[in-house]
Amino acid sequence: MSPGAEGTAGILIENVVHSYRATGKSLTVLDRISLSIKRGEFVALVGPSGCGKTTLLDILSGLVELQRGRVVVGHSPPAVGRPDTARMFARDALLPWRTAYANVDFAMATRNPDRYGIANTSKYITYGASPRATIHLVEGARALAYLRNRNYVLPQDVIDIAPDVLRHRLSLSYEALSDALTPDQIILRIMKHIPAPEKPLETHVRVDANA
Repeated sequence: MSPGAEGTAGILIENVVHSYRATGKSLTVLDRISLSIKRGEFVALVGPSGCGKTTLLDILSGLVELQRGRVVVGHSPPAVGRPDTARMFARDALLPWRTAYANVDFAMATRNPDRYGIANTSKYITYGASPRATIHLVEGARALAYLRNRNYVLPQDVIDIAPDVLRHRLSLSYEALSDALTPDQIILRIMKHIPAPEKPLETHVRVDANA
């Protein structure tokens, strides 16, 4: 274990133990976990469901109190509300019917249409949307679904909201202006090549039927 993480404002985890009480029994999900992460390093926690990944992230972000061991994040213990610490839940920013990579296809296709087999389009786009546009697609689609009296998002919600989310994120070229193409026309062209499911997920249908 490297002692340098704490000195470089990284993350230091030493002998962390965390347990939960379930049906009168103690369940240990973290057992003497130690990890040193230097500033600037990118680290992924990989493991099966229930192995303690979320618990460790909650401890690092101050959402769960440390039971045993030592944790230092940037020279100080974890705490809720720190401006240098953020916790983002992927499930709130992803479309459930697409893979994690496919979730950014809408946005990435505006940057490199040729890669997605969208011919005669790259010349019309100077700058495309950033991958973060996907987050706003999901947020907008969720709001639209709510206005449509649903507590889940359908592909049609994303299709309907996409022009409003992506329109101002595209910078069109002079070729697009000379051919009288609008951002909406480019967006619709791209969306035709990024297919969505033809019907809702079965789980969504059950939710709707039970509503």
